[in-house]
Amino acid sequence: MLLTAAPAAGAPLDFAVKGDWGHATPAQARVSAAICAVHDARPLAFVVTTGDNFSRPAGVATADNWGRPERCLRARGLDYVASWGNHDLGGDATRTVLGAPARAYTLRRGPVRFVVLNGNRPESAAGRRDLIRALARRDAPLTVVVVHQPIETAGIHRGGPARWKRIVTAGGATLVLQGHNHFYERIHQDGVTYVTTGGGGAVLTPCLLARRGQAVCRPRHHFTLIRADERRLALRARTPEGTRLDRVSIAARGGPDDPRRLAAAGVF
Repeated sequence: MLLTAAPAAGAPLDFAVKGDWGHATPAQARVSAAICAVHDARPLAFVVTTGDNFSRPAGVATADNWGRPERCLRARGLDYVASWGNHDLGGDATRTVLGAPARAYTLRRGPVRFVVLNGNRPESAAGRRDLIRALARRDAPLTVVVVHQPIETAGIHRGGPARWKRIVTAGGATLVLQGHNHFYERIHQDGVTYVTTGGGGAVLTPCLLARRGQAVCRPRHHFTLIRADERRLALRARTPEGTRLDRVSIAARGGPDDPRRLAAAGVF
């Protein structure tokens, strides 16, 4: 896991999130155009992706899945904090085009430490150790975990390893951003908020069984906007046409309370 850093800033940090988007569909273009309109009104620092960035064809950037539908974002020069989806493994565009330095990495942006997981290797012991080390660092008020395959969800693609859930809970993560299911969803369990934001352009999938702590699940194309300061994350999810799907303020958790509990979470 590559560790990079950026100086903390006193001003709020604004960024957009989208997932499951590189599908070469009209919906992809509408979502990207709506993000550009937001950026023009109030500049965004970057775009976070929850994976499946290049689905048709898998892992390869083309005029259909990148050049044309993402033209406005490319013109504005926005950077990406990109996670790898299962479809991204067919090529290397998540690295060469979006700039992901590795399959798993962490970086600091303003008040947020982003911990990007390799959801394609969920049972990796090395990945668990890296996640524990990343969460143990108390160098940012907020920790946001980003992963394609969801840790907690009501969707057809079910949650990740139980160990991951125990680790992010014990590690004091404030928010988990995830994809794979093509809808918007927010679940709050045991202090952690799980947001599935996978409606960036692919064919939508249904919400299934209700989950404990589930606040909303909507199969709509969408993107998510987040403003972060040292105390909270203010989150808004909306369709490209402007319909609001969700709005919530999430208080910072402040990191792990007990390093021994965090270490033990990755064992059992």
